[in-house]
Amino acid sequence: MISEADLLLIEQYLEGTLTEDQINQIDERMNKDPEFATHLALVKEMPSAILTDTGTFRNQMHRIMEEDGIKSPHKTASIKRIAPRFILLAVAAILAGIVLAVNIFLPVKKVDLYGMNFSIPNENLTTRDNSILDANLQKAVQAYSNHNFQSAIPLFQKYLQSNESNSEVRFFLAISLMAEGKFEDALANLGDLSNHTGPYQNASLWYSALASIKLNEKNLAQSLLTKLVEKENSYTPKAKELLEELSN
Repeated sequence: MISEADLLLIEQYLEGTLTEDQINQIDERMNKDPEFATHLALVKEMPSAILTDTGTFRNQMHRIMEEDGIKSPHKTASIKRIAPRFILLAVAAILAGIVLAVNIFLPVKKVDLYGMNFSIPNENLTTRDNSILDANLQKAVQAYSNHNFQSAIPLFQKYLQSNESNSEVRFFLAISLMAEGKFEDALANLGDLSNHTGPYQNASLWYSALASIKLNEKNLAQSLLTKLVEKENSYTPKAKELLEELSN
């Protein structure tokens, strides 16, 4: 908090009326007190305002001084020089009004909870013995590993036409769909995996919650995350944090 004494000290500093020891103390305080340094910089950068004798500005200063309980000895007399601390009071009032207006009228920037938590898991797919299916799967895996999800999606889908129950492929298809912004399709593929016990159940719950957040389905996301929190697993800590963020 900047006091009246601080304002006077800033004025004396800029006028060059302080001793060398006092100047050193000011310099040291500016390094330790950002608010003090900012106020000093404000006064330093407005020499034209400090020396002005414009009638309108004089009247504004009289009003500001009166509102702050500061007596003006020459209410109607010409003012050739206005003390910087009074200029600073005016600037501080204006800045406070601007900050208040920004907080009231500008929309609050939303935290991108999806972007903060979504990551591409490394593939760990196992190939099958059938050479035809193997070829499609290997192409899909290669595309996925190269983050070429647009190519990976139809290859995964083609493989699943003959292997609908393959949870591994369906999971990585869903991740590919999320990476391409197809969140509803991703949820559809993750649904069965998250509802049945298996190696991809917890991961499917987690990514289903993220897709729900992206689709503004907050209640669904909270329900999915709660399931992860209720049973201890590797996603539990992150699920707790995300649940807390959603509740704020």
